[in-house]
Amino acid sequence: MRCYLFDIVALAAFLSFGVPSAQARHSTVYGPGTASCAEWTAARDNHTREELGFVYWVGGYVSGYNAFANNETAAESGRASAFGARPIGDVAEGSNMYGIAAWMDNYCRQNPLDSVVHAAGVLIPTLMVRGK
Repeated sequence: MRCYLFDIVALAAFLSFGVPSAQARHSTVYGPGTASCAEWTAARDNHTREELGFVYWVGGYVSGYNAFANNETAAESGRASAFGARPIGDVAEGSNMYGIAAWMDNYCRQNPLDSVVHAAGVLIPTLMVRGK
């Protein structure tokens, strides 16, 4: 019996490490999110017409995250949303688009080769930690 229990624990440990995380999945991205942080920085520094597109895209990304992560239908039905069974709140609460754009400016200056969608993906957990 003891050996059988060890096999079950070992199998559970293997499966928990062997399953790809949600972050490892590929997601199709449209619009300015596909651009590099260097392009973000150039648009912001030079106030090109693309600047607003970038800022609005990140605003939509954060808004979409909030809507998806706080899917009440999934929470009420007992099905987990992508980020858990309970709504998690507004990750941008207490912030505004000026603050979010400033965070993106700083991140993109330090990481010009990253994509805008990657930067926005780093922004979300940063907002979550700040909001706690």
